Amino acid sequence: MTEKGDDHTGEILDKILQTKGVILDATREQEKQLRKLNDRVALAQVAEIKRLRDKLASYYQLSLKNPTAALADSINSTSIRINDLERTVNKKLGTTNLLKSVSWQQIQAKLKRDEVYLEILRLQRDNFEFDKPLVQYWGFVIKPGETKPSMFLISESEAFDGRGLKNYQNRIRGLLEDKESYPLYWAKISKQAGGAKTIFLSGDGVYHIINPLTLQNPATGKYVLDEVLLRSVSTGRDLLIEEEPVQTSNTLVLVGNPIFDMNRKEGSNIYRGNEVAPIESDEITRSGIARLPGTQKEIDLIEELAVLRQLKTVMLTEGEATESKVKSLQSPGILHLATHGEFDQRTRVDSYLKSKLILAGLRIQNHFLSMITLGMKMDFLRPMK
Repeated sequence: MTEKGDDHTGEILDKILQTKGVILDATREQEKQLRKLNDRVALAQVAEIKRLRDKLASYYQLSLKNPTAALADSINSTSIRINDLERTVNKKLGTTNLLKSVSWQQIQAKLKRDEVYLEILRLQRDNFEFDKPLVQYWGFVIKPGETKPSMFLISESEAFDGRGLKNYQNRIRGLLEDKESYPLYWAKISKQAGGAKTIFLSGDGVYHIINPLTLQNPATGKYVLDEVLLRSVSTGRDLLIEEEPVQTSNTLVLVGNPIFDMNRKEGSNIYRGNEVAPIESDEITRSGIARLPGTQKEIDLIEELAVLRQLKTVMLTEGEATESKVKSLQSPGILHLATHGEFDQRTRVDSYLKSKLILAGLRIQNHFLSMITLGMKMDFLRPMK
């Protein structure tokens, strides 16, 4: 791959558009089929899978604090049981050919004026002058009216995934001025975007960890948030999906500003068997988790906008923003969560099961997907028109 003299940019991009995020597409397709399923045995198996996933998340959480052979056995046996049930359900659902033909021209046709599509690819290339593969980040840009997409090298330095990322995270945590991250992670992208007002971004690697909107341009003092409307997508195929009408309630649930140091017996934070044990408040304090008064203003503003759209709103805030309350929700039209989250970066094995949402009473929900019932529409800060 080279930036100049390469006539295969379109072919490379087509292959990325065809294969990236294919597992997520499989999950979406299964959910569609499950909604139509009228098999009581299969539906019971799906419910059992969800229950076992909650249990597995609990085992993972406990093993992080006190790893034992018994917990390792429980994790292994539960994982095997989940896999067996999933195979049984998948046989009833059938198979679907997910590797459908996709071209960059189809993505281009969906773009409006002043919009561009940006695909980021993290690539490990063997370099025999070094002991380990060289990590490169490439960008692909699709613009309306162009005869072909453009390809450019963003970085091939170890600092991108290592030193640069640590610097960004430390600056964010300490609310410190950061003049290095924008030139490192966004300057080349901004130049290639050519003044576009909206960028559809399909990230990879470190771009799943950093938030480009928080990067400040040292030359202008403006943040990316002020320069462009950034819309994240899992893959370019998301732009081609025709949204099906879904029957959902007209209810907007707003969760925010939890009281993290609330006693577990206070409010309505009733402990349930499938929930993850709470973490002590002093541990949360040491890890840097603090109250989020800004999220109260956030959900108050959203509520005002929702009233204008005649949406029924439910507020879960402070002592009411608990895991028990969230899990008891019955498929609201929109669920907005404004709280702290954590993601385990130490291991990639089942790491999605170790993600956390921190709610009132220091309750930690380890599996984001276990909170999503079929038919619920997740909407995280989608602009209301």
